[in-house]
Amino acid sequence: MPLTLDGRTSLEGLSDEMRYAHSVKLIAEECPLRVLPMERMAGSATLKMAAHHAVPVYRDGKIDFGSVSHLTPGFDRALRIGYRGLRQEIEERLACGGLDAKGVDLLEAMLLCLDAAALWHRRHIRILDDLAARSVGREQAVYREVRENLRNVPKNPPSTFREAVQSL
Repeated sequence: MPLTLDGRTSLEGLSDEMRYAHSVKLIAEECPLRVLPMERMAGSATLKMAAHHAVPVYRDGKIDFGSVSHLTPGFDRALRIGYRGLRQEIEERLACGGLDAKGVDLLEAMLLCLDAAALWHRRHIRILDDLAARSVGREQAVYREVRENLRNVPKNPPSTFREAVQSL
């Protein structure tokens, strides 16, 4: 069953930016997770429409937003300061004031996307813990290794190349 924003009255009248952020949060909450045995990274896309350059959330029976793939401008900054640093910068900017309603809305949508990323991260930690508990030998060791690789990132800046790749 596809993910949909339909029936979520609290989303009526929201800006595109905030509706997009709620779509990202819905994906983080409900998207099926897939972690394969011996897979060294966590976080693969499991919703078919994501492969078709679309945010895989529907509204009124249609995809609500397209997406851009294979390009994340400025991601080096996110790697340098981690999601915690991004959150801090956004909160500091909000606290400074002097923003119009669109500026506040955009920054609040960014915070919601960071909340969604944290939720996605926690879900992967839980599934990796569960898979490790039900596995033995090399497979168990790999699940634990992937889980350990997620301990620090993306909340904090990566300390290893592998953490940096996982953060992307």
